[in-house]
Amino acid sequence: MQYFFNMRFLYSVLVLLPCLLFSADAPVSDNGRIRPFTAHAMDWLYDNYHAAKIKEEHKDLLPIQIDSAEELLWALHLLGHEPFDSFPLFYSEGKWKSYGELKWHEVEEPLLGKLKLYEMMGSYNGNPEVPLHLSAPDMKMLPSYGNLGVWIPLKSVISVKENPSAYPDSEYLRIRSAYSSLQNAARAGDYPEAVRLRQELVNILARNYQSIAGKPVLQSSYNELNLPGAWQLSMENLYYRLPWVWIAIGLYTISFILLLTAPKFGIWAFLSAFAVHTFVLALRCFILGRPPVSNMQETILYVPWVAVFFSWFLYFLLKNRIAISAAAGAAVILLTLNQVTYGSYGLSTVQPVLNSQFWLTTHVLMVVGSYGAFILSGILAHYYLIATVFQKAPKLPKLILQTLYIGTALLITGTILGGVWAAQSWGRFWDWDPKESWAFISSCTYLVIIHAYRFGKIGSLGLAIGSILGLQAITFTWYGVNYILGVGLHSYGFGSGGEHFYAFFTGFEVFFALFMLIFHLSRQKSADTPLS
Repeated sequence: MQYFFNMRFLYSVLVLLPCLLFSADAPVSDNGRIRPFTAHAMDWLYDNYHAAKIKEEHKDLLPIQIDSAEELLWALHLLGHEPFDSFPLFYSEGKWKSYGELKWHEVEEPLLGKLKLYEMMGSYNGNPEVPLHLSAPDMKMLPSYGNLGVWIPLKSVISVKENPSAYPDSEYLRIRSAYSSLQNAARAGDYPEAVRLRQELVNILARNYQSIAGKPVLQSSYNELNLPGAWQLSMENLYYRLPWVWIAIGLYTISFILLLTAPKFGIWAFLSAFAVHTFVLALRCFILGRPPVSNMQETILYVPWVAVFFSWFLYFLLKNRIAISAAAGAAVILLTLNQVTYGSYGLSTVQPVLNSQFWLTTHVLMVVGSYGAFILSGILAHYYLIATVFQKAPKLPKLILQTLYIGTALLITGTILGGVWAAQSWGRFWDWDPKESWAFISSCTYLVIIHAYRFGKIGSLGLAIGSILGLQAITFTWYGVNYILGVGLHSYGFGSGGEHFYAFFTGFEVFFALFMLIFHLSRQKSADTPLS
């Protein structure tokens, strides 16, 4: 019986994996990226609807049966927005609202921009003075002849008889015919036939893309941009088909619990979580063709990975399991924060100022990687101080010190490399930009803590409290400069939101550090013995 179940599982993997990787999907141009239409549709739905799938309680409000973001986007394109004006497609002020409910009220950006795009779904401007690639706002699925970086809306094939695409004339005729038949079936209400024709059209587009996949779009002495290969498109769909980050969160949570109760199983769960986490980052690197550190969402994925990586290294070096427990806890907190805050997958183009593989791989990876080491040291410091309250003195100072060494080395080296990049990009090595200033403040803070401990000016108590206070400096460098100050040349990292949570976090940490300092000093004075 066990053999039967194992064979059935193996058969399922062998059958489902090719379906996940190689299912035909038409590529589409989306905000400067060429990506599979399914992934594009899921991001579009999340951006408007705050969910990647249509909720069950809303499906009865649809004019036709629709089960996925892909089907909804095709229906809006073929039928226009009017049949869907009563469907609660837009998430606003904590509620789902329809276009009919929103269009009569004053709305602000970015919701106003979403409504305007919704109104233009399926429209086409046939004015010959309008460039063909600007004739429709959606479904840009045909690469332009002579410039593979410019894509033409699918709607244009109805009126444009001469082939403007990079595909052969015979294939263009097939695309025109399939699209015309699809449009007629949708308007006639023959939805089963429309589904069949849509898949036929998708297969034609996917097959033709194979002839141009991977070809260069932009080449210069500093950079080269190519169309994504077929494997990259397949992997992007795979990335969207399963909740990989939530899987990693679940495994990290299990490992954190087991490391405290059943260490051997906890280590295997920890390694499994790290493997999934690594797979997520590797997928993003492969799909985007760059390191995953171009925006806040990506760094919140990368920083806990660094913390976990260093904790595993320290586990072998110092034979202390607390390091990997702390890293698992950090990963759960940060990855959950990422999912709750962003939710979408966030596979976006890199800002032009960051479009350098060399500097992203050196400067940015090193500086952001230091955050992971410092977060690990901060969590270990919390554990140490709380444990000593109960008169348990775990041998953690050495572990805290090692994480501070790693983080400080990465931060200072990365900051110096950032100055070299600034000299190349902006013509100066250093100008006390807020990001630069806080990187300097953080470096000095940690250098003072390390030197004070090494020269005997502070003991284990001071090292732990210093690690917590240093964490406040580094989190302000990471989050505060971009989301609170919002000034400086590093504008590509700016954002908004979460200020109240950050203020609470900072206030709590300062209170915790002061309380622990006073508590332990008073205990030492009464006992007349130093903290071990």
